[in-house]
Amino acid sequence: MMTVICAACLRIIRFIGERDTEAPISAFRDKSPSENRALGRGHIAYGKTIHVYHESDRAAHSCGASPQSACANLTAALRLAEENDIISLHGDGVTWLCDQGSPEIAVSVRIVADTGSKDVNIGCRTANHVVLVNVTNSRAKVVFENINFHQTFFLVQAGHVVFSQCTLRISKWFTLRSTGPVRLDILDSVWIGELDNDVQCTVDCIPKGYIELHSNEVTLNVVSSRFYQSRVNISVAERANISVIDTLFSSLPDRTTVFGGMYIILQDETQNSTVLVRNSTFENQINTNPIESVMNVFIGTFNLMTGRPYKQGRTSNVVAVIEDSVFRNNERGMTFVGPYRSLNITGSYFADNVPMHAGAGILIFVTPSMPGQQRVLITNCTFDNNAAGMFRPKVVENYKDSFIATGDEVRIHSQCCKGVISLVGKGGAIRLQKGNLTLIGCLFRNNSARLLGGAIFVDREGDLIVESTTFENSDNDVHTIQGDILYSNGIVSIVSARLLALSAYSHTAILRHSGNHWSIEVTDVSIQCPVGYRLRVTNTSAYGITRTGLRRSYKLDQLSYFCTACERNKYSLDFGYLNYSLTYSSFDYDTLRIDGNKPDIAYNGTYIYHDIECQQCPYGGKCQQGIVAVANFWGYIHDNQVKFQHCPKDYCCSSTDCETYNTCAKHREGNVCGQCEDGYSEALFSSACVPEDECDPTWLWPVALASGILYALFLLFQKDMRDLMYLKTIDIKDLPICRRCRSRRQRSKTDGDQSPSAVGLTTGEPTTDGYVNHEQTEMQVFKAVDVDGDTGTELKAANDAFGKPNNNEKVNGLREKIEEDELFDEGISQNERLTEDPDEQQESASQPQVDTGASFLIILFYYFQDAQLLQVKTVFASTENQSQAMVKEILAGLFKFRVEVFQFMDKFCFLSGLTPTFKLLYKVTLVPYVLLQFGVMYLIYKWCCRRRLVVDVPSEECQQKEDEGEPNSGPPPKTFSSRLATGFVLSLLFTYQMLATTSLTLLNCVPVGDISVLYIEGTIVCYQFWQYGVMAYTASCIVPFCLALLIGPGLVKDGLISLSQFFIACILPLPFLIYWFIIRLRLKGKRPKNKPDLLSESQAVIQILQGPFKDAESKFFGPICGAGILIGRRLLLVLLFTFVNDKLIRMLCMMLICFMILLHHVHVLPYKDTRCNLAGTVSAAALVFVGAINLVRAGFEAAEYIPLGPNAVLMTVFEELENALMLWFPAAVMSIVLIALSIKVPLFLASKFMKTEDVST
Repeated sequence: MMTVICAACLRIIRFIGERDTEAPISAFRDKSPSENRALGRGHIAYGKTIHVYHESDRAAHSCGASPQSACANLTAALRLAEENDIISLHGDGVTWLCDQGSPEIAVSVRIVADTGSKDVNIGCRTANHVVLVNVTNSRAKVVFENINFHQTFFLVQAGHVVFSQCTLRISKWFTLRSTGPVRLDILDSVWIGELDNDVQCTVDCIPKGYIELHSNEVTLNVVSSRFYQSRVNISVAERANISVIDTLFSSLPDRTTVFGGMYIILQDETQNSTVLVRNSTFENQINTNPIESVMNVFIGTFNLMTGRPYKQGRTSNVVAVIEDSVFRNNERGMTFVGPYRSLNITGSYFADNVPMHAGAGILIFVTPSMPGQQRVLITNCTFDNNAAGMFRPKVVENYKDSFIATGDEVRIHSQCCKGVISLVGKGGAIRLQKGNLTLIGCLFRNNSARLLGGAIFVDREGDLIVESTTFENSDNDVHTIQGDILYSNGIVSIVSARLLALSAYSHTAILRHSGNHWSIEVTDVSIQCPVGYRLRVTNTSAYGITRTGLRRSYKLDQLSYFCTACERNKYSLDFGYLNYSLTYSSFDYDTLRIDGNKPDIAYNGTYIYHDIECQQCPYGGKCQQGIVAVANFWGYIHDNQVKFQHCPKDYCCSSTDCETYNTCAKHREGNVCGQCEDGYSEALFSSACVPEDECDPTWLWPVALASGILYALFLLFQKDMRDLMYLKTIDIKDLPICRRCRSRRQRSKTDGDQSPSAVGLTTGEPTTDGYVNHEQTEMQVFKAVDVDGDTGTELKAANDAFGKPNNNEKVNGLREKIEEDELFDEGISQNERLTEDPDEQQESASQPQVDTGASFLIILFYYFQDAQLLQVKTVFASTENQSQAMVKEILAGLFKFRVEVFQFMDKFCFLSGLTPTFKLLYKVTLVPYVLLQFGVMYLIYKWCCRRRLVVDVPSEECQQKEDEGEPNSGPPPKTFSSRLATGFVLSLLFTYQMLATTSLTLLNCVPVGDISVLYIEGTIVCYQFWQYGVMAYTASCIVPFCLALLIGPGLVKDGLISLSQFFIACILPLPFLIYWFIIRLRLKGKRPKNKPDLLSESQAVIQILQGPFKDAESKFFGPICGAGILIGRRLLLVLLFTFVNDKLIRMLCMMLICFMILLHHVHVLPYKDTRCNLAGTVSAAALVFVGAINLVRAGFEAAEYIPLGPNAVLMTVFEELENALMLWFPAAVMSIVLIALSIKVPLFLASKFMKTEDVST
């Protein structure tokens, strides 16, 4: 097979012209030193100079003597040239020989570009046009200097050709097999080819742009040159002198990669040949078609083959030296086949070479035991990240139909080949298939193989000596079947070596030798296993039987070193190692003598073996092959043990395959992964770390300011929005045309007596006798105008509606009649009301009307905010997609009054250097911002009222406080001040959870070793001075807030405190609670008999806080408010959510609290309205159900169990039910509200417009 492949590689490729693709050569070519140019020119005394200029009109026989008499073309100049003449080409951007035929060069000549000319070219830039340059004289020396060649074919039968400072694009050099010597010097030049794409390339795709040297004697000197998409093929029969110095073989980044490099064959008769590669680089030599790669069993980027590989008895005088060179990112670095007198590789670097078969760095198939032959010597070389038996996914992805990889086999189906090929993955760095090899001072790191020998594979005919060499295996989970560092079936002698296992698999040997009798000897070795692994050694050796007895040796037959982890669910922070050193006088001795003499031991040494002690796996860790963290845990070492802490969301490793015990999320570091790496900042709406140069605060301020304003407007006009949703905005009978038609009919039935209608209201309906009931009409008018609740406006509108300038008496009479009708509708007649106790009448009169809509709004907000606390995110039981999670976060931001509603900006960085602590503080500033808006609006309102009073133009709303005298049993007037009061109270209720979670989170500290750190930011050691301020705020404001709501409304209702004092107490509860306790102590549980009349603001606040709830009193506190009980229950959930980091324990406690809340609610039924009690029961039951679902999730995480089978179906059902409660239901409520408002607002405006139009008519 090898003979066939060699023949294929050496066959002559027909030239197919291609379109020229210019390449930026200036970026790749260095200026050549003067000594390199002198090397090409030699010590030749040049003759005359022949000048060539394309615009010259001189005759061919008399041209070229001077620039003024230059020849018109190069062909004429070559015909005139004599031995050692110089041909100087003039003209910028001129191309020669494209249409002048194919010249023959039979004399020594130097063809150069004139010093004043730029971009001098030979060849053709157009496609499918070839220029042939034929050198026929074996004694001729042809020098090309500073010339660009395009699609030029050099046919050289013999002679010496020099390219100095030249650029050759898609050009070829071909030497016919001749008996004469051939010499080629390439100095400071660039050779660019490309893949032949005219035909479908299947196997052995040689690039267009190559050098073929075939002769009995070849001399090749390549110095300071660059080869891109090119290959050099050399075949020598007798003698070869090849040197490659300071040269690059690579691929241009914008071109198709090809498998180029150098391919050298020195045949059997070759004598006294030398090959030198020094300070050169071979990189990016990859077949573009993976079928070529899988067919490539042994060819490398640099190939040196001598003689016939399987022919014995030949004497080789070939000396090869590879010095200080780099072989990087190729299919295979180097291949050596055949006998050598000397083969030395020193100071070279082999990295990222990935063949589909054996020997990624070097493949050695050297015929041993030749007379005068030395061992192959590799010294001071480094092998990094080479992989044998692998393939690059990017190369394969475009050939999925013809290249199918399954395990260790590849099925190919192409035009050339069909079948199955097994990937021979042996020797990630070196495969010693045959020959004697010595390694001295080398370093092997992170090499791997698919099958055997991650770094080195020694076959049965191989002989390896290792001295002063270090081996490190791969630090990831890629391991070979056996011999993760070295696998041997041949002969191995480890003189001194260090084996360092960075990762291990218990059943895979680090070193595995299985050879013949006494085939491995180890005299000095140091082996170290990874942390948590012990070293296990297995060795066997057979005795030698002689006539004197049994002989024993330190040499072995079988030897294996294993790194085995602790038992399952155990770990160790220690590592096993072995230090072994042997001193000997003879490799064997008689261990049992049959002559009765005492055996003498021939060797001794040191043997240090260190074992490890395994410990029980801690909670939060996974101990299978070492110890790693479970998802959302972070580990640290304390007292020689690993301990784990829970991580905040998205701080630590969130997958089931964490790499270490302290793995952090991307770009996070520190204790509990509490900070971003240097140069990164936290995103404002997530825990992601974003580069600081991407941070832009431009959008932060508009987003935050707009959010606060929208929240304040919602709280201010939430009652109006609810009223608008249920308001009958317009009726078809109210249309102007319908009213005019009805008026005409009424005028025809009456004698012209008509009652003018009020603005936007219908007139009285005619009775059965045809007359209009004016009393009923006036009643409708009064009820309509009474909706505003403003007395002054009410009287004026009623008088206008009745068509009278002043009719207060009649209006008051209608008011009394309406009140009687309302009392009758409620089941209480006017007579029954008169018989009631006067105190009860006063109490009933002072009771504000229940606002059921506000109760439903509070229940909805409380439910969704508390449900968010019950959610558990775990990788072990989560099927939620990204879109659903984003919608949930948006709804959570809306219901929690947070800026997180803008979840589409979760990865945006607004502030550079943002830390988790400051992020919490920035986000919570939305609460004081909303409260501040209410304060500012109240001050503006008061200022406007005072100014109107000063100018004696008081508004009806500002005058309301003076008009209020009698208690009002109806709803409080909808004044702007009452709107401010209700909005302020609702903002306190809805933002309480945000304030509580923020302040308590800043106090949540966890132990890390001997210190306590802040859970949300592990780099902060507790307790800092500012944390004491947070403690004081929490103790004086957050915790007592529920007590302020519990007893404050009763004090306001009894007139013991003002509404302003109550509002200040809600912000700073503790000192006012002390004062209130003193007040109740003085009253000794009694309540004042004469209760003052409440202002509209006070009525509105009590209507929100106490109105929906049943009356309840305490002997000490007096009347207590149900809103305080609700806040107290929620405070318990916030405390558990903040301070209990263990999800299972937290969910158990929160489930218990939720269940107790449900039982208490069902037992007490605190609301007056049955519908509110039902809504509260449903809300509490839904919280229990959501908690049960997340309790199952927390249980799966605690057990580190990913649900499968029926359990997976169960979790999917739970996920959908939870989405129904926390996603679809809130989304449906929001959608209904938006749809209702979008319909009602236009209709309301239309009704207002029609009323205005009716008044004007």
